[in-house]
Amino acid sequence: MKSSKPVSLDLDNRNYLKFFTNTIVWLLKNLLRIFAKSGDGVTVISFSNIGDTVFTIPALKKLSKIDGCGRITLVTQSNMKFILQKEFPDFGFIFVEKSDFILGGKFPSTGLIKKTRALRNGTTISFSVNPQSIFLMLFSGGNKFYGIAREAYKKAFDNSHLLTMKSHLSDIYFDAVDSFKKVDREIADYGFPLSITKGDEVIITPFTGWDAKMWGIENMIELADRLNKDRVVNFVVEKGKLENRYMEDLKLRGIKVTEPAHISEYEQLLKNAALLIGNDTGPVYIARYYGIPTIAIFGPTNPDYCRHNGEEHIMIYKVLDCSPVDEQYCKFDAGRTCPHRNCLQTITVEEVEFKVLSILEKQS
Repeated sequence: MKSSKPVSLDLDNRNYLKFFTNTIVWLLKNLLRIFAKSGDGVTVISFSNIGDTVFTIPALKKLSKIDGCGRITLVTQSNMKFILQKEFPDFGFIFVEKSDFILGGKFPSTGLIKKTRALRNGTTISFSVNPQSIFLMLFSGGNKFYGIAREAYKKAFDNSHLLTMKSHLSDIYFDAVDSFKKVDREIADYGFPLSITKGDEVIITPFTGWDAKMWGIENMIELADRLNKDRVVNFVVEKGKLENRYMEDLKLRGIKVTEPAHISEYEQLLKNAALLIGNDTGPVYIARYYGIPTIAIFGPTNPDYCRHNGEEHIMIYKVLDCSPVDEQYCKFDAGRTCPHRNCLQTITVEEVEFKVLSILEKQS
């Protein structure tokens, strides 16, 4: 798998490491199978970030409709339980925290392994390709393993789809389900319906997973100031993350600031939202899930991987010589080593404001 974003030890591109890792996981699979269970339940392991978790939902819906797969239990991070438990009331859940992993977060703890084995499910599907997921799958007590795989881990599976980074992110999770049982994919599976009722606030969330994806806090404040003249703007930032000088600037401009302590607080915030503006970041995809129009500003990441159909979801980006085309990330380590950041710096406040107003005018 070719990737612009480096992976640990470069396992997929070094043949001796790939051979060694595949040998280890193959031996573990066959040794642990002696103690495997044969129940008809299915364990799904999904250790994705906030945005990617939203993209797993369509595939999980398809999985839940497969006849004869038994009760599904999802092992996933706890920060998205506010969405997942409502979306899948018939699922079982094991919600994990950082403390459930050892050795620098690379391997599941004994406690997590015991919880997973206690399910006594015969089938395990991995939605993730990191070592935490692979080793939890192998120690899960199941006797059949499916999911998405890197070259270095494919011997851990009975059937798998190799991770390909040339499609929509939702396709990765559909591939994981397909490795278990083939499901149909439709255009409607790649998005969420718009909410019939909307609030009147314009939510701006300026931060993202890493700084190289940020359009810029000054740009976001300037945009908020322009929009705040005719609309109520809610500048939403993680509690304690905004520097005092920016907080004072926002107060002087009369812009509302909200500091949620947890991502789940977006559920309530979005009830008052007419629109959410952000970078390529989790809150944008949470807003889409709740049917709120969005404007997402992209730089070193490829917008095609998370595109949502419809005029109510706009992606703003510049295509440069170094922009990712077939890859998810640009060649400069997803922007981290970029010498210029022109993909973001050439996006103007006026350009974003124009797109914002085009959506708000349609609503009015």
